[in-house]
Amino acid sequence: MFHVKQRPVLSLPKGRLALILGVFVLAALLSGCAGTVGSRGWAPPVRTDDELLVSTGKGRLDSLDANTYEGLWRFPNHWDLSGAAGRLSGIYGPPVVNADGVVFVGDYNGYVYAFRPADLSRTTEGEPPAASFKLSEKIIGGVALDEASDTLFVAAGSSLYAIRADDLVARIRDEKASVTVARLFKAGGEIWSTPVLASGKLLVSSLDGNLYAVDARSGSQLWRFSAGKSLASTPVVSGGVVLVGGFDGRLHAVDLDSGDEAWSFTASNWVWSRPYVAGERVYFGDFDGNLYAVELSSGTLAWKASLGRGAIRGSPVITAGVVVVATEEGWLLGIDPSSQAKRWEKELDASLNGDLVADGETVLIAPSGCVTPAGTEEKVYYASVDAATGELRSASGVC
Repeated sequence: MFHVKQRPVLSLPKGRLALILGVFVLAALLSGCAGTVGSRGWAPPVRTDDELLVSTGKGRLDSLDANTYEGLWRFPNHWDLSGAAGRLSGIYGPPVVNADGVVFVGDYNGYVYAFRPADLSRTTEGEPPAASFKLSEKIIGGVALDEASDTLFVAAGSSLYAIRADDLVARIRDEKASVTVARLFKAGGEIWSTPVLASGKLLVSSLDGNLYAVDARSGSQLWRFSAGKSLASTPVVSGGVVLVGGFDGRLHAVDLDSGDEAWSFTASNWVWSRPYVAGERVYFGDFDGNLYAVELSSGTLAWKASLGRGAIRGSPVITAGVVVVATEEGWLLGIDPSSQAKRWEKELDASLNGDLVADGETVLIAPSGCVTPAGTEEKVYYASVDAATGELRSASGVC
């Protein structure tokens, strides 16, 4: 794990030096336990009709039965991928699935993959093929799919790319098939956020301290909002505003049409947590382990809970009348939104940096790996928690 208490807190000077120092600090965060930059991602779980897609460890994507949590397949292990493309690195952004069931995902090595899980049952000999396309920069933000235009938008390094999705799918059967790709936009710093498509605009935040709105077709910059310090979280659009947290210790609300700031709220430390909107309130955490609820319309503080369980990097969720939040130090907590009292808390021996995802009254989680519960010798991978009770549920066939 990285340990937040050992790094400087919001003390970077202004200007170019701030960006340089910030990149060094952020690179340390990416290093993780293994000491290798990009060694482990923090992709959130994704729920499809009958499966859960979750990165259960370095360089792998597992599918679980959505009802039984039984492991169904693992990418890339069950597919035919040769050379460097077959050695995935950290998966930081969520995979996306098109209407035909093709899964698209990017990794830290800069590869964009396409594969069809249905091919596993159709292939009678060997492993089914998968497609890959190598970009020149590492992918941290992930990919976004616009099926209407057949376009994959990929944030890699400091660039925003547009890839023709059908071309990549064609490469599943023909590894020599050409893939149409264009660099739409280049920011002044690395993009660690997943592109968000809203009203024809692509929204990305950058370590250069800017939130950009880019025309999804031409790549022209429509507006730019400057926060002053690095922005790493994926923006959220709600009520005509774009919400994004920054390393200036603030949550910013920016008008979607104009790029003007509607309001900002100052937290006590870095805000890397992706905000979560429920009703008229926005929920998010900071690196001091505080959980906040602010009014969506004004940014006025509704309440603050000091949890004391480590930095909050991922998005919280609210379901079953409970706010569920996870921390880098491996804690899951259920908070009563009325009283801010802890309903329950659970400690896992694994970091919890991915966004949480509500699935009915269950919350899907993506720990950094398998753990061995106290008093047992068997490794387990926890895939969800009951929002009301804090009861953990593990997957089978994963560890």
